[in-house]
Amino acid sequence: MTIEEALHSPDLLQGLMAAPTSVKRLVFWAIWEIDKQRAARLHPTVTAMRSAVDDRLMAEIVADSRRGVSEPASMTATPGAPPPPEPQRGTGWVEPYIPDRTNDFELMDRLVEGMVGGPNDTSRLK
Repeated sequence: MTIEEALHSPDLLQGLMAAPTSVKRLVFWAIWEIDKQRAARLHPTVTAMRSAVDDRLMAEIVADSRRGVSEPASMTATPGAPPPPEPQRGTGWVEPYIPDRTNDFELMDRLVEGMVGGPNDTSRLK
């Protein structure tokens, strides 16, 4: 007889109800352990996550998130200092940055001069 069959047997259930409290606790603990092991086989990832973070820590994390975002704090802030000025609001337009490419062209000219004056110079072949 398996444990599941035993739990559905009316005779064993009546015997369990008539048993002392210590026996009832032991049986319920065994059932709880069997259910926990069955859940671990069905969902190994969830079981690994549950074993990584205990219930108390998870409850504290949930309580923190329910309180909302805390005020930012800084160790460098001076107590009683005036708050920083509000940033000036504008349209959001920013002039586009167009880089100065004259140095790039000068670099390319120097590279070409080096090639023409070197082994790639065809003026000597005339």
